[in-house]
Amino acid sequence: MPAVRTPHDDEERGRIERAIAGGAGISLSDFIHAITGEAADEELVDALRAAIDVHQLSQDDEPLDIELVVHNLIRWRKESC
Repeated sequence: MPAVRTPHDDEERGRIERAIAGGAGISLSDFIHAITGEAADEELVDALRAAIDVHQLSQDDEPLDIELVVHNLIRWRKESC
């Protein structure tokens, strides 16, 4: 289960920022493509970014199941068409 959570402290945040600066991260678009096998449009990337932002602003310490969020966003889009 790929999960997203906020860093526990400034030291962890620094390690994450250094890893990303060193090329360890991937774009949300590439992540969506990796788990769905399909190219992600800007609307889906923006919706996922918003879901991550909302989770980070919440007081919930539980990690965000980002793969589940992607699948739910896609399902909701298909159901609304």
